[in-house]
Amino acid sequence: MYLDEKVSDVLLIPESHPLFLCTVSDLLCHQSGLPAWYDFQHAHKEHLLEFLLAIPVQASIHETTCYSDVGFLLLGEFLQKKFSLTMLQMLNVLPKETRQCFFAWDQLTPEQKTKTVPTGDSKLRKNNDGIVFDDNTFFLGGLCSHAGLFGTLKGLTAFGQLWNLGTGILNKDTILRFSSKQVAKDQTYHALGWDMPTQGSTAGQHVSKQAIGHLGYTGTSIWIDQKRNTSVVLLTNRTYCQTKQPVMKKFRQEFHDLIWSLV
Repeated sequence: MYLDEKVSDVLLIPESHPLFLCTVSDLLCHQSGLPAWYDFQHAHKEHLLEFLLAIPVQASIHETTCYSDVGFLLLGEFLQKKFSLTMLQMLNVLPKETRQCFFAWDQLTPEQKTKTVPTGDSKLRKNNDGIVFDDNTFFLGGLCSHAGLFGTLKGLTAFGQLWNLGTGILNKDTILRFSSKQVAKDQTYHALGWDMPTQGSTAGQHVSKQAIGHLGYTGTSIWIDQKRNTSVVLLTNRTYCQTKQPVMKKFRQEFHDLIWSLV
């Protein structure tokens, strides 16, 4: 199965490199040892793999859990090489229920851009309205494996429902595999491609332990409580409003607890 495949089986990673034994699962659960972030402003998309492999790892594989943009960029390189597809072409692999609800920023029509919620100024650019907010993604061409998609509430709601048990759209074993807790040596954990509730989670106090979710830096999130068979989508523009992260975290917690109390 692809999840257990070593990344080095597809990409040219030297045997002496710390990531030589890294698997797809290790990248998905953020236990590769790669740092959370790195500056890609001067990286060239054509030589991205070389750039990624030159970034120092911060821990050994499975030692700890650290959400990593760098790891997801490496995963993107693996997927494109493995299946001979571009990131844009991979959008067509999505189930038909969501395929028309996710867009790369350079695919948006002028009309769609006027309807896109503004995300304000990033560290290096101003007025990111209808333009990808993440600076690294912008400098790497606008669409990467960690950022660059625009979505609609309808599309994200449909996507969330795919991951609820009992819908029959995704295979139950697949859902359980991706939703299972992957525990590192220091007892930190993550699911495969999904966050899981921890103490003080943005998902609120009353979310079930079986829930999975994902946060967006600009103020977006999706949490899927499989015990309740409910997915909750939150689309805000925190970066445009310059809302501080502690304030946003409290809002997210209260918002989700209100929803959980109703279902």
